[in-house]
Amino acid sequence: MSGKRYVIRNLRIREFCSCVRGLLIDFLEVVGVNCTSRHINLSLVCIYRPPSSNIIDDQLLFDEIKSLSSLHSNLLIFGDFNFPKISWPNILISDNDGSEGLFKDMLLTTNLAQLVTFPTRFRIGHTPSLLDLILTSDQNLLSKIEQNPPIGVSDHCVIEASIQYFIPSVEKYCIKEFSKINFDNLKFDLASKNWDFLYATGSCGDAWDIFTTTISDAMAKNTVKTKIRFYRKKPWITQPFIRRTNVKKRLWARYKATGTQADYDQHRNFSNILKQDLKKAKQNYETKLVTSGPKAVFKYVRSKLSTKVSVPIVADKHNKLATSETETANLLADFFESVFTSEPVGLLHILGDICVIKSTGAEGVCTLFVNCEKAREDLRQYNRFPQVCGFQETQPIVCCRPRRIPGEISKAKCEEYSRYVYETSVPPIALFDAKPVTRNECGHQVTKLIVGGEATGRKEFPHMAAIGYDSYGEGIKWICGGTILSERYVLTAAHCLTDANAMSEVWDSWSWLFFHRDGDSNLSISTAAQHLSIERRNVPRYLGDNVTSYRSSLTSI
Repeated sequence: MSGKRYVIRNLRIREFCSCVRGLLIDFLEVVGVNCTSRHINLSLVCIYRPPSSNIIDDQLLFDEIKSLSSLHSNLLIFGDFNFPKISWPNILISDNDGSEGLFKDMLLTTNLAQLVTFPTRFRIGHTPSLLDLILTSDQNLLSKIEQNPPIGVSDHCVIEASIQYFIPSVEKYCIKEFSKINFDNLKFDLASKNWDFLYATGSCGDAWDIFTTTISDAMAKNTVKTKIRFYRKKPWITQPFIRRTNVKKRLWARYKATGTQADYDQHRNFSNILKQDLKKAKQNYETKLVTSGPKAVFKYVRSKLSTKVSVPIVADKHNKLATSETETANLLADFFESVFTSEPVGLLHILGDICVIKSTGAEGVCTLFVNCEKAREDLRQYNRFPQVCGFQETQPIVCCRPRRIPGEISKAKCEEYSRYVYETSVPPIALFDAKPVTRNECGHQVTKLIVGGEATGRKEFPHMAAIGYDSYGEGIKWICGGTILSERYVLTAAHCLTDANAMSEVWDSWSWLFFHRDGDSNLSISTAAQHLSIERRNVPRYLGDNVTSYRSSLTSI
């Protein structure tokens, strides 16, 4: 049998409140301690795994370690695990099977680091082996890991290490001083000075000294200095919160002096409201911090860590871990080279440059991503990443397409289609006065006259409709026209429904029939026309300021 023990010394007892806990693993010797302070929560666990442990018990042990690693951010596990066949620190997944394989899989799953690299067990007639391990969730928690002689007749050496934790050295409060000048009083004081008398004697240098001294004295006389105090570590705790905290302390002091239930309830209610307001202030501060840039976010995150930020352990393509900083740097450089092999062709875009969006061919302007509403909307709603022009420090510059103006697409299409009607060509004659000839390629000549013009062809305007009214069964009167908007609506003039002079026979009664037809250009022929009838019972609302003026008078029916 063997046993393990770890000893903590030189610990600042005032900083920690320790709580010993036993882990529920009956077949193993396991004990743990939680050390808590204002700056760090540290969990220490000591484990002894016997060589005769079977794979089922080992699986339970490794599951317990996984649970500990998920619950504690600063975890240190010391123990004799009895895995002499594992080659540290360069472990490979395919090295061993059975319990060794489960153990290495647990290390990779939990991202725990093993820090001991030297043999820890020495026995005559046996090869020195590494059995005693130190597992940690943060390799920066330990430093100066040393090998010392064993205690008594033990064949295991003593491992000594220093636990290091980071305590912020910032002051609790930060005091800033602000000066406020009363410029009205300052101007009055300077205007009341007799400058001619002040400059009457002395040299130019003396006059300058008098001028600067007079200005400084007047500014000091009319300046009020104020001090603002806030928490450095918690910037959201501003001066009003500090004053309210002092009020809470006074309420508690009053309760301690009187001991009445009323004073306690007053303190409790005030404290609860203050706690909720502080929580909201912290949330607002962190939300604003996220939009201010990555530097501020990383600075805030680092201030909450218990150890300093370092480069993590990396592995090569064969899953072999790097053992030195030089090897780590080379692996990172090789990976960078494999991804970024060549620079883009041409000059990089800068802010304000014209760019072309490759997916649509549309033009855009290189704009900061935070200022491009269209790019942020595409990323948020459709998970569509914008085209990058470059970077300004850490801020991406994207090819930003401005929002379309209503009617922009239809205008461009009208211009495009109008170019298909006419074709311009140069006559194949070698004459000096040869001029380009424009021909109508549409095959349909149009006489542009309102009176005496050309009759429309059949189906030439399928979207047009004739509107008629049947007043008391006297027959349909085709009075107005309209444009078909959809299967349900026709756009027409509002005065067709409300003009009393033109439609007196229609709206003498509130009940009348409405007809519209489309599909032909001749009202006397109804073979090809689509005839619809709709009963109307009230006059619809119109769009426009004046129906009888025949301007801006529209309605849909």
